[in-house]
Amino acid sequence: MLVQNPIPEDLCKYSKASDLCSHKILWIGRIAKGKRPCDAIEIFKIIKKSVEDAELEIVGTGDENLLEQMRSLCHMAGIEDAVHFHGYQQNVVPFYAGAALMLMTSEKEGYPTVFLESKAYGVPCVMYDLPYLSMVEDRKGFLSAEIGDVSLMAEHIIKLLRDEELR
Repeated sequence: MLVQNPIPEDLCKYSKASDLCSHKILWIGRIAKGKRPCDAIEIFKIIKKSVEDAELEIVGTGDENLLEQMRSLCHMAGIEDAVHFHGYQQNVVPFYAGAALMLMTSEKEGYPTVFLESKAYGVPCVMYDLPYLSMVEDRKGFLSAEIGDVSLMAEHIIKLLRDEELR
């Protein structure tokens, strides 16, 4: 079953595109089990070995146990200086404007607003496969992998970070 996801025209009309020049990876959303935020840390651990100046910007709040687990994973991997937890933010424009790409680790979505925002800001997205969403039918602006395939997700991100033209 295809889930229809109309994109509001005014979202793109009033959004200023990112220049995509940084090596900042944006993960934005509610910290919840179904969003698989710990996968973002596991993916970033792999990326950091290949792209030393990469940074992960985490915007959102939610399950405190998951947040603590994420911080612990960062500490154990020695990447805590490159992972920035920003909590809930009312204005997310600066995060999209400064991002090279967005990482979306949700295992299911009905209407992924953050994916729409990434498209509106011209920020490519690396995400888990959600083929039932109409907004991914054009296969533009994103790369995907099977849910849980952190290696391929990291590979996609490394490829994008190393190739500014591809971004």
